[in-house]
Formats: sequence, structure tokens, C-alpha cells
Amino acid sequence: LRRAEEELAGLPVAALEYRFTNPTARAVDAVFSFNAANFLAARGQMTQAIKSTPGGFVLWAAGTPASPADEASFAAAVDDPAVQVNHAWFRGGWRDPLTMAWNDVQSGACHTRPPVSDDPPATGASLFVPFQLAPGANRTIALRLCWHVPRTSLRIGRSPASAGAKSSPAPEEFYQPWYAARFAGIAEIAAHWAARQADLRRESERFADC
Repeated sequence: LRRAEEELAGLPVAALEYRFTNPTARAVDAVFSFNAANFLAARGQMTQAIKSTPGGFVLWAAGTPASPADEASFAAAVDDPAVQVNHAWFRGGWRDPLTMAWNDVQSGACHTRPPVSDDPPATGASLFVPFQLAPGANRTIALRLCWHVPRTSLRIGRSPASAGAKSSPAPEEFYQPWYAARFAGIAEIAAHWAARQADLRRESERFADC
């Protein structure tokens, strides 16, 4: 691979394409939705938030005083101009947020709710794309995912105790992926991914067909 191709292959991005077909003799009204709890905040008492990005939402979490350098962002978006985004799942206890999110899926809901800044923070977000399929028609919705983790204290491998080691030296510095030097944040990655998605898809198909 050339250097440029190595970097393209290592971009922190992914795409999922959902294809819908109407085999019936009547038109069908439907809603595509993508729903995600803020899994970035699952480790410890991290500060969390749901932010906005064109066509979707951003899951964000930052570290605690014990690991202040930890920070991560994950974005999900679509290009469809009809997209609506709920940046703030129901803020309740127990399984209430997931229950309310599932109620939206079950009822075919499609609504917009802006990010919240007061406590408690929203624990998840959803994007909705309403569409209609004529008899025999089909429709593809492409979901773009990307992430940005510029510095982290996470390490690959088991802890010294679980590995049976007597001692393990503390890491001298935080891990920094190569893309952190090229992209200042999730907004730059998301914009680059949106602009290059078609080209990268073609190159991936060429590689798979080779």
C-alpha cells in the first residue's frame, strides 16, 4: 500500500448501509432510526454529554481527576435532509431511558429534541429518517460513524493481577493515535468523512474485488 492508502485504511470511520424494499402493492410509510446509549461514559465516573453534528449526534465523555487526559467522541449521522435528531433521551432512573427510546421505535416516532446542558446529562440519543416506499420501490440509507480519542490511559491486555505478573511498570505517557495529529476533533473527522464517503466506498470496493 502507498502511504496515502495506509492512512485512508486507518481512518477512524465506518459506514453501515440499510436497504429497504417494499414488496407489497401499496405504499408504505416508514421511519428508520439509529439509537445509541452513551457507551463512552460507561467506564468509571466520566463526565458525559450528547452534542450535535450535521445530520446526527455526538456521544462525548471526558475523564475524571484521576485520569484527566481521557476524552472520547463518537458521531453518528446521515445525509438525508429529512433527518430529525433527539439529542436527549428521557432522563430517568433504572431502565427508563431505554424504555422510552424503545417506545419511540415501536410507535414509529420521529421528533427533534435539542441537546441539554443541565444536570443530569442525557444518557443517549436517536436519529430518525422518515420515508415512503412506493409499491416495488427500494431505498438505501447510509449511516456514517466516526470517532476521535486523542489521548487515553486505556491499555491493551490483561491487568498484572489477572495475568499472574508480580509487578508491572506504570505507563510513562498516554496513548495517542496517529489521527489525533491530523484531526483536531470529531467535527473535522465528521466533515472529512462526509466529503470523502463516496470516494472511500469506491476504493474499498476496488480493494475487495481485486
